[in-house]
Parts: sequence; structure tokens; C-alpha cells
Amino acid sequence: MVDYPHFNARQCGFTLIEMVMVIVILGILAGLTAPIFSQGLTAARLTTENLHTLAKLRYATERLAREIRQVNYNGSAYDVSTMTGSSLVFTKDDTVTTTVSITHSGSNLTLAYGTPSVSGVLADEVSSMSLAYYDADGAVTASSTDLAFVEIKLTLQNPTTGGSYSQRTRVALRDRL
Repeated sequence: MVDYPHFNARQCGFTLIEMVMVIVILGILAGLTAPIFSQGLTAARLTTENLHTLAKLRYATERLAREIRQVNYNGSAYDVSTMTGSSLVFTKDDTVTTTVSITHSGSNLTLAYGTPSVSGVLADEVSSMSLAYYDADGAVTASSTDLAFVEIKLTLQNPTTGGSYSQRTRVALRDRL
């Protein structure tokens, strides 16, 4: 039989009681930290969803402003056929004389072109959209002859988080040539 001079029964490993105690302590620590990690993941997911809604709002507003700036001026008035609070239809100043339609219905904001005939949802999650029309002095107008500015008020609401985000933009129409 081989004699190990430094061998001690205490150095062989862990006792069952020590293993159970370590497992219980780790379980308690995991139970205490799991809600913190869960809350962090939930906050990150909600923040990402809200940022996505904000990106939709920014894109829709910028796209509308870009389109509205291109309203054709025919010499005496802008070529606008519909000027309501929820709809704007006008002729774009381009080589093919495109009719552009901006409408809000339900939770969708739609942008449509007449030539070629294309229509698509510019933004969903729309809780409200309004258009207002102003003359050069800043007074409200209903005439395309006096039209100088179009104000867009757009509000999107994320259905998951309930976050509501608004943006108001006043678009100056191109100078009359």
C-alpha cells in the first residue's frame, strides 16, 4: 500500500452539505438578480419600439415636406385641387406633371401619385394628422392663389408601449417664378 504523506481526508473534495449550501446561495442570488435583468431587457425592448415610432414620424414628416415643396405654380396660383385638414391633392412641378395625393384615414397616412399610378402607406400608427394653409402674412387661407405655407401636424402612437409622439412642421412653398 502506498502512503501519501500529504494526504488528508479534508482535502479530497466537498461534502454534500457544502455543495447544498453553495447551490442554495446561488439560487438566492439568481432569484434576486433575475428581475433586474428582466426589467432591463423589457426597458430596452420598449425603448427600441418607441425609437422605431419616432423614426416613422421623422421620415413621414420629412417626406411630406419634400413633396409639398414641389407644388407647381402655374403663374397665378399653385396647382392645388384639394386643401382640407386631412387631405392635400396637388400637381407636382416635374417633367411629367404628376398629381400627388396626401390623405389620412384611420391609422394610416397615404401618399399616392397619379403618373405613374402608385399608392402606398407612408406611415402607420397615426393617431392624428392635420394640414393648415397660410398666406405670406401668416394668416389662414383657403385659396391656392394666396397659399404660401402648409403646416403639417402629425402624431404617431405606438400601440405596444402607448408612447405618443408629435411633430409640427411648416413648409414654405417654392418661390413663385
